[in-house]
Amino acid sequence: MDFSLNLRVPGELVRFRSFALSFLKHNTPKKLNNLLTIEYELARRRTHLRGFPYILKIDPSNKCNLRCPMCFTGKKMGQREFGVMEASTYRKILDELGEYAYRIMLYGQGEPFMVKNIEEMIQEATDRNIGVSISSNLNILSEEQAVKMVSSGLEHLIVSLDGASQESYQKYRVGGSFDKVINNIKMISNIKKRRKTRYPIIEWQYLVMRHNENEMETAKKIADEIGVNVIRFSPFSFLSPPTKEEIEEWVPQNDRIRYMDNSGQSTNLYREQTVCSWLYRTVVINWEGGISPCCSYHFTGFPRNDFGNINEQSFREIWNNEVYQFSRKLVSNRAISEDEKVRTGCYSCDMLNLKFLNELRRKVESELQQRQDEQGHAQE
Repeated sequence: MDFSLNLRVPGELVRFRSFALSFLKHNTPKKLNNLLTIEYELARRRTHLRGFPYILKIDPSNKCNLRCPMCFTGKKMGQREFGVMEASTYRKILDELGEYAYRIMLYGQGEPFMVKNIEEMIQEATDRNIGVSISSNLNILSEEQAVKMVSSGLEHLIVSLDGASQESYQKYRVGGSFDKVINNIKMISNIKKRRKTRYPIIEWQYLVMRHNENEMETAKKIADEIGVNVIRFSPFSFLSPPTKEEIEEWVPQNDRIRYMDNSGQSTNLYREQTVCSWLYRTVVINWEGGISPCCSYHFTGFPRNDFGNINEQSFREIWNNEVYQFSRKLVSNRAISEDEKVRTGCYSCDMLNLKFLNELRRKVESELQQRQDEQGHAQE
């Protein structure tokens, strides 16, 4: 997780402030000492760590009620089976990592409110002095659930709502109801008012695409009317290099809000990183206990790329195992010898400016060009 601010993304400053306040609220001497240890080890590019991740991204379930066309859950891609996290798995995570954690992102590839005991999961983390955030399409929330959610101490609710009308919203959020989401936001806002609480902070996350880029101003007005605390217009990205047809269908036409479309076109909304902070500050834990170093589809969609499983080992053992240590070395732009190489999904990362990977790509491209030249000479 990269904590650098990108003010070109609307709503980023308010979002960052929410996280900063959460850190202050849940701080303890032990957590602070661990945070400083991790930050020092990140700065020094250490591979074996004494500190532990202080942000936990826990996926309670990868099941979803919508079928978004560019989402691998919606497209039923990947090899990880669909399921719901056992209470014992969640408790083991909290027992091992709760004393270091400032924030739990209790969501991943699925819809959290499909999990029957999600409010209890939030409450258990709150009782351990950990802030919780959830991201939801908010299509299946009852009033009883909403009351329990607000009572549980949830601090941050991200609502995925891409559009300001049913027509634009349903193009991507297939199977969703725009009016239902708006009414659910109003319901939560009213519950907050009755209870006289500012939590959860409600964030409207709006993925900007070609069919909804013209509704951004309308969305801002609606957000002010229904009790949204911040509306954030976020970049939309593809799982794999898109076709020309996909670019024309999904990528905005307005140059000011275009972003990396995996075809080489970029407005530098996000820059390449020279080190991966996910391998230090954060851990992703899938519903069955599989450990992923980040939320990339290469990891969360394929259990063969897990770095371990918390139901089979202690997290302490996994955190400094061979795969984790090698991956930290790999993303630190250090020289890697042939006999050191370990199988890791980090090889496929396209967000890092890695000397090793760049040299490898240049080598492959050179070999391909050489073969093409040789074939051309042979034909002559």
